[in-house]
Amino acid sequence: MIAVILAGRHAELGREDGALSPKILAPAAGKPLLERQLAWLKDNGISAAVLCLGVGAEAVRAKFGDGVDFGVSLRYLVEDAPLGTAGAVKALGSASLPENILVLAADAWPRGDGRRFIAHHLAHDALATLCVHECAHPRLCDPVVLGPGHAVMELPKRPLVGGYPLALSPLFLLRREFLRMIPEGGAFDFTRDAFPACLRRGRPLAGFLDTELVADLSLPAAARKIKAR
Repeated sequence: MIAVILAGRHAELGREDGALSPKILAPAAGKPLLERQLAWLKDNGISAAVLCLGVGAEAVRAKFGDGVDFGVSLRYLVEDAPLGTAGAVKALGSASLPENILVLAADAWPRGDGRRFIAHHLAHDALATLCVHECAHPRLCDPVVLGPGHAVMELPKRPLVGGYPLALSPLFLLRREFLRMIPEGGAFDFTRDAFPACLRRGRPLAGFLDTELVADLSLPAAARKIKAR
């Protein structure tokens, strides 16, 4: 299994000097978020990762290099033009990827036991397993409807009417076959494009409900709580 961390052109933070920097270099309780992510991957048995980068790629390379100091072998994809989250993974090429691919957004700080998530994915015949959490503020989240056995039934579009208590976390697992759902070239997004296309074609997506597994730093409350220096 390999991890892909999506920190491309839309995964940037503004600074006081007006410049942009990658979110994965932002502080998460005193350390760069990427360092937290790599430690979690290592603790959960994943020893290789690809960083999909845009702005600030050289700063990331300079600090993390080949990943040997962090216990995870790193390689890099730098986007010349926006590829979208799914397009970036597609650009890696199926031949370079193993059967199962863990995808982590730049906003994600995974902290819980990832082995249960991985085991759930391997035990089900779904093209992808999406981590799902309970969302107190649905209008800030990407809603999801789960059915029997936590199968993903629907990914409603926002704005919501009445609200949904469950939402997608910025962490999921793909089988390599899923990459066939992603067209060549152009920007293509997992949440907006690829996952809904999968459901329309009747291909199964699994849900894994765990509110404690990953914190989504794109949500203001989570960011304020755990990004303290």
